[in-house]
Amino acid sequence: SACSYAGSGAHSSASAASGARSGGRSCASGRRVEEGGRSFRALARVHRTTVAIELAVRAVGLHNTEFYVQYVHSDPGLSGALWREGCTGILWPAASLHQLPYADASAEVVVLNISAPSVRASLAKLAVEMSRMLVPSGLLVLAGAGPSDVESFPRYPLLQAVPAFSNLLTRTTAAKAPGLPSCGIDCAFPGRLNGAMMRTNDVACGVEFPPSYVALTNPKRVAKILASKDFADGRFRTTFPKGYFLKPGVGHATDPRYTGPLGIKSEWDRCKQTEELVNSGQVTSFLDAGAGTCTMYGVLVQRNLFHKQMTHYMSFGAYDCAMLRQCGERGVVSFQHNWMFPIPLCPTCQFDLVYQVQGVHHTALDNSSNLPIAFNTFAAATKCNGWIFISDYMSELWVPPLLRWVAQRGFRIASKCLASQPRPAYLVQKVC
Repeated sequence: SACSYAGSGAHSSASAASGARSGGRSCASGRRVEEGGRSFRALARVHRTTVAIELAVRAVGLHNTEFYVQYVHSDPGLSGALWREGCTGILWPAASLHQLPYADASAEVVVLNISAPSVRASLAKLAVEMSRMLVPSGLLVLAGAGPSDVESFPRYPLLQAVPAFSNLLTRTTAAKAPGLPSCGIDCAFPGRLNGAMMRTNDVACGVEFPPSYVALTNPKRVAKILASKDFADGRFRTTFPKGYFLKPGVGHATDPRYTGPLGIKSEWDRCKQTEELVNSGQVTSFLDAGAGTCTMYGVLVQRNLFHKQMTHYMSFGAYDCAMLRQCGERGVVSFQHNWMFPIPLCPTCQFDLVYQVQGVHHTALDNSSNLPIAFNTFAAATKCNGWIFISDYMSELWVPPLLRWVAQRGFRIASKCLASQPRPAYLVQKVC
């Protein structure tokens, strides 16, 4: 039926929430889509972080202030077309869709277009990947699915049917799945694909959770989230960091900057130029390069800049999977990548601002001759006449190479912020 919506009956479809139906056609307008979005939200009461894989259309019901959606496409043309519709996403090879750059248990909703040939080609392996990525109580929407597709979808012990929905599965809330081997505590990214990191599990495994883990659907946790006037802020303020940081002795596990309820970024407060660009509307697309636990995202949310000003937001890069999971806990998807290589974006998918704080000194210490490579990676992801913001320690290691690189590329220093010593900042404009 045309555009059937979630919650319309005993065997309703979640396609309205995903914005897609069988054949890849769009349910992009009308009362049923609106009702479908509301019905899906009634089921996913506090879910936010969403990964949409190979959707041919915009996931209409998920584009609001409550969900954060990141798309994955193997077709650069489709990725670019949806980017122009406001869909932020990465470009990933079709043959490696079952090896994505996301941490274990870092997504709360996954929308998978199982009518896409690239998905059908590796459906069993993708089922493993989906169960790995989803948090306990996470939801898997099978877009473009018929009844036989849903019945035959590999579920493993982690994925269970949702009785009231014809194309929806949920990951069990159990922290451990009987009979499954462990995915590993440290959640390393052993595989590499053009510099991007990827997980390489070919068999189903159970994600390791410490005893302190509190599921997203825990009633007390739900109540705290929904008590906030702003849903995104409620998610950010009510995270449970101890449930994700498996090494309690690591400072990042207890430092409020990394796990606390407030978005605190001293560089943002000291160097006002970037905030002025956002407030003035000159920056509406934002790439946080080396985002860690996604504190910068919290700054934008809590200052009413994220949903008010941003059309595209993306973050990548962390020391470990615990940090990437913390991003998910705070309400945004982040992926792992090495900036020595191009960021996996379509050729026309670029940002007004690439923001990098406290990361380039690692590159300088490793091999200072690699700094221009990192700078070129940032520039490739920046629109013409857009900006690159860099601030870090050990300025003697990275500032001279930066200034030489700016001169060589014909760019310009738009502003300097030396008040942030010992972490000076430079705002570079990409002149085209």
